[in-house]
Parts: sequence; structure tokens; C-alpha cells
Amino acid sequence: MADNHGSESSQTSTDPEAQRLAILRRVAQEHLREIGQQEVKERVEEQEVQAVLDDETRRRLKGDFSRNQTREASEEKGAKMRTAQDVLDRIRWDPSLKIEEFVVGYLDRFGGNKELRASMWLNEVTEEDWVPQHRIRYFKRVAGDTEEVVWHRFDRVDKIFGSTGQKIDGD
Repeated sequence: MADNHGSESSQTSTDPEAQRLAILRRVAQEHLREIGQQEVKERVEEQEVQAVLDDETRRRLKGDFSRNQTREASEEKGAKMRTAQDVLDRIRWDPSLKIEEFVVGYLDRFGGNKELRASMWLNEVTEEDWVPQHRIRYFKRVAGDTEEVVWHRFDRVDKIFGSTGQKIDGD
């Protein structure tokens, strides 16, 4: 009988330890689950970046091919588009355009396509944050719930100046 009583007291003394171990086990399992989810998210982001880089490579290769075309074919292309710097200047200085409504889409060397408010873009002055103009892909006007691409380098959209025959809706 004394043995039974002694084993009962040892079981009750291990119950808090068993509870602590169970809690630690649950915390560890939850942490491992979160790590797994983060790894999946990182793989998806890496695939997205790789897809953007692959698209950029294909675009550049296609561009090399198009440079070899005849002069007549390049003349059929149409008028030259205004530059991203021209668009930034127009958004900044044209009183009919509100800079707060515009977003700059650009290709980040390490993060793929990213967006930044035009007002923030114009205020970025540190070398670390600076992005070259040739990485700008598009400008979007975001007013309320509507988004409209107003300038896109590769789709040849220019609704800011109309150099490709388009204008901003409502203007």
C-alpha cells in the first residue's frame, strides 16, 4: 500500500511537468507550422520575382530582335513616347494633376515589381532608396476605388501627354 501511495505522489509531482512539456510541445509545433508557412510564402515570392525577371529577359531579347528590323518597320511604330522623367515633371508641376493620386510602378532589382506613391518617389533622395528612371515601368492614377494606368512603358500607353494618342479619362 505504501508503494501505491508513493507512486501516486510521484505521478502528481510529474503532472505539472507533463503539462509544461505538453505546452512546450504545442508551442514548438505552432512555431514549426509558422516556419513552414513562411517558407511557402518565400518560395511563392521567389517564383514571382523569377517570373518578372524572366519576362524582363524575354522583353530585352525581343527588343534586340526589333532593333535589327528595317527602318520602315521602325517608322511604322509611331511617335516617340514621352519619358518617365517627363511624366514625373508633369505630375509634379501641372496644377490640374494631384500628385497624391499617382503611383509609380518600378522594377526593383531584388524584389520584382513594386509601387510607390509619386509624392514619396519625388522625395526619395538617399542613394540607398534611389531608383534609376529606366526602372520605372508605369504610372497609375488612383482616385477613390478606381485605378487607371496613365503611362506604361511597354504597353505604349501615354495618357499624360497623349503622345500615343490617348488621354486621361475625364480630361
